[in-house]
Amino acid sequence: MWIKLFEDPILVVTLGMMAEILLLIVFINTRHRGVLGAMGAILVLVGVLLGTEWLVVTDRERIELCLDQGVDALERGDLETIFDLTAPTAALTRARARWALANFNFRHISLRNLQIELNPLTVPPTARASFRALFSFEDKARRIPRRYHEAGFEVEFARHGDRWLVTDHIEYHEYPGP
Repeated sequence: MWIKLFEDPILVVTLGMMAEILLLIVFINTRHRGVLGAMGAILVLVGVLLGTEWLVVTDRERIELCLDQGVDALERGDLETIFDLTAPTAALTRARARWALANFNFRHISLRNLQIELNPLTVPPTARASFRALFSFEDKARRIPRRYHEAGFEVEFARHGDRWLVTDHIEYHEYPGP
């Protein structure tokens, strides 16, 4: 429960607004100045929690950052950054990235339905990110007539120090029938 406070500010803001509304109703009915002090205290508490949320980077946020950096690197055609985000043992993932950048120019990549499952019980801690990716691309050899493709992905991560590195991935391609 507590880790949710540091992953999504919506919970803090919603609870703070509800408390402020309730205290405002109490103040309107009682005109007691102590209620105004409580309202101020709630406002300060929400501010402190939002500041803490902004400063604390959770493992899920680190994994999201790794995925965002990978998307940016693919769009720029930056194989070195992609290799920096993958574990040295992720030979198949690195080979797939090398092949993709040799054959395609990625114009835009968007990730949807991102779900991250953490497993802190393994040594080192691991995680799995599942998502759908929509690619806008150009085939360098002009063999593929379409310019968009959607695929599902499961990406495995392992924590190395304070970084999460990709250790493997699975792609799910769905091609339209005839």
